[in-house]
Amino acid sequence: LRLERVPGELQLGLSTLSGTNLVGSLVVKTTKPKDVRLSDVTDSVSIDVEEGDVELTQTKLPMPKVDVRVHSGSVELALPSAAKCTLNASTSHGEVSNDFDDRLKQSTDGQGAKLAGSLGGATEIKLSTDRGGITIRKSGPGMVEPPAPPAASGPKALRAPNAPKAPIAPPEKVTN
Repeated sequence: LRLERVPGELQLGLSTLSGTNLVGSLVVKTTKPKDVRLSDVTDSVSIDVEEGDVELTQTKLPMPKVDVRVHSGSVELALPSAAKCTLNASTSHGEVSNDFDDRLKQSTDGQGAKLAGSLGGATEIKLSTDRGGITIRKSGPGMVEPPAPPAASGPKALRAPNAPKAPIAPPEKVTN
């Protein structure tokens, strides 16, 4: 896991990684089963997961460059309706679904499917899974679900540090 800054929240558990409002180029690579759920990442996103589902939600523009590779699991991407990007998504064994218009062309390929096209921008989005489905849907402001709270005995959430507090003055000496 590599990331520049976390002004939002980032939670890492044994089988999940979730975060929101992440700044900088984000790189996630794991060979362990892990579900990844992220929202509103700036810069670029690169995710390589051997087994697990990946859910990315962007409600802010501009779109970051996205490259997601999953061996076994589904990929869901939610984009603002005004997103400007070029999308190339494929699954070897699964289906694709698309909430956007026919600028994204869907085709079948044996037991798999592809979805490709341009929504009017040069930002590149690549999604692929060997075994699983791919869903592209529309997002909007306020549609981001916060990451699930950590389990009571699970790992603690990483949060951005609070602003430093002013030092406390020593108590005044009282004389009678």
